[in-house]
Amino acid sequence: MNIRLYTCLRIFFFLVISTSIVHLLGNNSNATEQNNPDKPMPTFRVQVKSLNHTVISSLMAGQLLEVNVLDGESFEKGQQLASLDCSLPKAQLKRATATLNKHAALYETTQKLQRLKSRSPLEMEIARAEKNQAEAELEMAKQMIKRCNVNAPFSGRVAERMVQPNQFVNEGQPMFTLVDPNSLELEFIAPSIWLPWFKPGYKFIVHIDETNKDYQAELVRLGGTVDAVSQSIKAYARFTEAHSELLPGMSGGAIINSLDGN
Repeated sequence: MNIRLYTCLRIFFFLVISTSIVHLLGNNSNATEQNNPDKPMPTFRVQVKSLNHTVISSLMAGQLLEVNVLDGESFEKGQQLASLDCSLPKAQLKRATATLNKHAALYETTQKLQRLKSRSPLEMEIARAEKNQAEAELEMAKQMIKRCNVNAPFSGRVAERMVQPNQFVNEGQPMFTLVDPNSLELEFIAPSIWLPWFKPGYKFIVHIDETNKDYQAELVRLGGTVDAVSQSIKAYARFTEAHSELLPGMSGGAIINSLDGN
């Protein structure tokens, strides 16, 4: 009987001591957290985007003679990306040039005859209008010639090529998606309760998953509205330095370290 009592007492004291130790450790942990106001906040997902990007579409219907760039290739501003068959626009330019020459000659003759009182003012106005119309048609033909070549509007990289040589394309048909990897921006969602201190100029660290590296970033602007349901706001930032390994579409996490940005 004494052995059983002794065993029960040992178990009781062991449980009391274990509970006390756990309680003390918990209090110490809470005190440490409370005394560490600069503890890193949760990481927020960010996406790398290009500020300068566009979809290039064909400005005319026709057959593609050349497509000079591939997916992922770099290009310079003004570089020819593709060219279309320009036989018809060139023929229309010749016709418009001939038509203008004819109406210019008629207008000049009408002017001379009017001085001799052989033409009425109305005939003079008609000749002038026909000449102006021919000039406008010639300018339209010249503009159509320019549409035969598809040139890059800025320096960048081909994100997607959607056409092939010898393919027939319609006017307005998408041909290329272009991005400028040198004008990158970070986009993410931030809690709206940060608004009193999370302002343009705030610096923080961004970890990009694809490169497994950390980069310095700076907040440049906030969205125009707060989402009432999620109590969040869009945030936009930029890298403080250029990094050639970064590309649009990469993602990672924004690491917010403290309320003062230090």
